[in-house]
Amino acid sequence: MPKRWKCLLAGPPEAGKSTLCAALLEPGSERRVIKTQSPVFHKDLMVDLPGEYITYPQRRTAFLVAAEDVRAILYVQSATAEPAHVPPGLLQTVPNLLIAGIISKIDHPGADIPRAERGLARMGLRGPFFTVSAFRPETLEPLRRWLGENDLVPCAGTGKGA
Repeated sequence: MPKRWKCLLAGPPEAGKSTLCAALLEPGSERRVIKTQSPVFHKDLMVDLPGEYITYPQRRTAFLVAAEDVRAILYVQSATAEPAHVPPGLLQTVPNLLIAGIISKIDHPGADIPRAERGLARMGLRGPFFTVSAFRPETLEPLRRWLGENDLVPCAGTGKGA
């Protein structure tokens, strides 16, 4: 059965998932990002999940159900926050998914990229890892390239993507 959506954005609350989604799918837009209260579906491209779906054990079943219907998980970890306590292997529970670690808010004065990388590694992520800032579009280019190469989202200039 074909997957319904291409990417699932997951990560703790306030990690920057919705901001990243807006930066990837609506570059240059002035869209105001609000707190995600329930899954937000962006056409057939992305599902933006509330952070509580991954951080609260009693809500992880909803995360796993959503993960069954995508081709890739983009796990977003803020460089400004302690990594969430997510069980190692949780993201790998659904077989045959591409999984990328996204370290957001890298331009914040309190950013600690090595701490975020260690947190992603503790969860069992092996990469690729991307360091991004929604306020510096050039930092999104390596992620855009990877998404385009894997036919996950439209990628300007590559001729690939949805």
